[in-house]
Amino acid sequence: MNFIHSLQSEWIKTKNSAVMWLTIGGALFVPVLITIGRILKRNDTLLVNSSEGVWLKLFNQNWQFMSVFLLPMGIILVSSLLTQIEFRNNTWKQLFTTPQKLSTIFWAKYAIVFIVLIQFFILFNIGIYLSGVIPALIYSDVPYPSGSFPFKEYLIGNAYYFLYCLPIVALQYLMSLHIKNFIVPVGVGLVLVVTSLIAVNNQYGYIVPYIYGGMKFLIADNRIDETINISYWAFGYFMYFSFANFLIFICETQTKSSKYFKLKPLLFTLLSALIFGVFFITYLHSFSSKKTITDHSQKEIEENIRLVENNLGAFNLDNNTDWTLEERMKFYKVKGLSIAVIHNFKIEWAKGYGFANEAEKIPVTTNTLFEPGSLSKSVNALALMQMVQDKRIDLFTDINQYLHTWKFPYDSISKGKKITLANLLSHTAGLSVHGFGGYKEGDSLPTILQILNGTKPANSKAVRSIFEPNKKMKYSGGGTMISQLLLMDVSKKTYDKYLAEHILQPLQMTNSFYTQPIPEIKKPFAAVGYDSLGIALPYKYPIMVEQAAAGLWTTPSDICKFMIELQQSLKGKSNKILTKENTELMLTPYIDERTAFGFFVDDFKGHKYFSHEAGNWGFSGAFYGSMEEGNGVAIFINSENDEILREIGNSVINVYNWKGFDKKEKIKVMSVEDSVMRKYIGIYEAKAENRKVEILFDNGALYYKTNKQKIKMYFTSKTAFINMESPTLKSFEFDKNKLVKGLKIKYKDKEFILGKRG
Repeated sequence: MNFIHSLQSEWIKTKNSAVMWLTIGGALFVPVLITIGRILKRNDTLLVNSSEGVWLKLFNQNWQFMSVFLLPMGIILVSSLLTQIEFRNNTWKQLFTTPQKLSTIFWAKYAIVFIVLIQFFILFNIGIYLSGVIPALIYSDVPYPSGSFPFKEYLIGNAYYFLYCLPIVALQYLMSLHIKNFIVPVGVGLVLVVTSLIAVNNQYGYIVPYIYGGMKFLIADNRIDETINISYWAFGYFMYFSFANFLIFICETQTKSSKYFKLKPLLFTLLSALIFGVFFITYLHSFSSKKTITDHSQKEIEENIRLVENNLGAFNLDNNTDWTLEERMKFYKVKGLSIAVIHNFKIEWAKGYGFANEAEKIPVTTNTLFEPGSLSKSVNALALMQMVQDKRIDLFTDINQYLHTWKFPYDSISKGKKITLANLLSHTAGLSVHGFGGYKEGDSLPTILQILNGTKPANSKAVRSIFEPNKKMKYSGGGTMISQLLLMDVSKKTYDKYLAEHILQPLQMTNSFYTQPIPEIKKPFAAVGYDSLGIALPYKYPIMVEQAAAGLWTTPSDICKFMIELQQSLKGKSNKILTKENTELMLTPYIDERTAFGFFVDDFKGHKYFSHEAGNWGFSGAFYGSMEEGNGVAIFINSENDEILREIGNSVINVYNWKGFDKKEKIKVMSVEDSVMRKYIGIYEAKAENRKVEILFDNGALYYKTNKQKIKMYFTSKTAFINMESPTLKSFEFDKNKLVKGLKIKYKDKEFILGKRG
């Protein structure tokens, strides 16, 4: 009871004090500013409130501003103010004359610090909630934040931030309790906050504990070893400083004859040695630590952007200026383009070019939504691998054991072999239906069962066996749709809702969703699709009811978040979705040499990269990411001319010096007689790989024509040539009679041959 009475007494002292007003004002300061900003930026708020994961986005946005500097300084001030009540009123002696144990006095006053901190957390989270709903109350067209309120995520997040506050509370309480001057503990605390901000540039910056909560937000500066568990360090510091403080307090308040007094010099020595050791080790490591990968300064980032924009073209030709991004967009009739670049496991920059809607002059921004198509399969694969990890499904069991609303109709073509989820995700199930054409507004939309059975109103054929599973890779969007149904049957949830809850929200892909057709509220932020001639689609937005195969609306920045999670998981530094082992499994080719579960994997000189390219009516996109070095790029366009994606990808690779890739070659070109060039005219194809090109002669030059583009050929010898659009080397093959029999295309150590027709 004495402790309760003492606690009540200490709490009364805070009424109408600076501590109370600092707690209330400090807790609401950031939410109020963010709320005002959201009210003033109505259009941005409309987009955010209608996106998935808005509550988590608001949570992180508020904590980003609070945790780096304001919260540590608030704790420093509150801790000092609480103890200064006694110093200022000179009531310590009176307090010691009361019939209370010294331990009761110490712990009651210490408990008040935590009660005030809890009060702050409650008010702060109320402020976060209000920052989400107040704009919706003011503007009739701004919706209430979508999705259910994530109580569990908020509780866990607040628990971590509370834990990260504990070292500051303990050390500041220690100093404030033993230093009568208010300025000194506050000044020392400020110095320690600044020291932490500097130390975060160092691999061992976790030794200084004053901004643990803000580390994840210091994206440009944080070099702290991510394998370190900050939570253990925070709790360890808290326990040590609390225990040391208690013993020092007991010693200070005893008479010199007390046996406790003899411990005082030892305790001060231990405490001083610890604090000195912390700073000495940090200082020492600041010189000894070396970074293998460096981040770029803002000036360097701006220069890299300029180089990427002006470095297109796969080769340096004699006296030939590199193409610019603007020139290539005009050449390919691309109206709008969005790009995000990853360096050192972080999004280094993102930028939009051209128009999301040319007719209405709406520019592309980094938040413009695109529907690029088949990279939806990669996100789908991650969701299913999470189910495998949770043992809800097995990767190598017959899919019909998990399908309830529909069963795959095995026939003699499958030769008694069963199809597994591993087959579906790696395109080795031997199934039909390469891709889907989509639907337009006003069309009758099929159900997933009608899509799989090929019955109207589905505009695609039935998904059936065309050869036995586990034999070879053949790309099948139809197989991906079976995996979608499998996920829905096992989870008993709609596909878009499940993906939002289990993948998009945890990865903070706040601008991404699988809902089809595109919701009306999202249309103002979506790019309009254009065909290969640059003509807008009459229906603007294709309806891809085949969600897992091609139905994801997203942005390059969101896809980069997805890629970074995979890269960090491979290094064992993040497991938001998968463990390191399961991420490695997902990105390991299965049966086919480069086809993994939802991804394509390539090895260039010992350096591995994962990727996926995609295309829908009016849209194209691609992402490429390294599996070791933390590099990547995602590029989306509202056009069907996807060749520009590889050109931009090559430019990023060249500017950022990705490992395994050679620098852009300097090529000397030569003139070839018309009579020689005319021998090469014709159609070249490899039916097994579904590849076909045509060589045309036009106005004194040869052109290499694919199904979409006609590009100029530059001869490096009389039998070999390059195209500026592609880093491949091409040469003609001849038979024993010196007649042209084929075209060899080589990229690094990989090559294939197209035979000449006729």
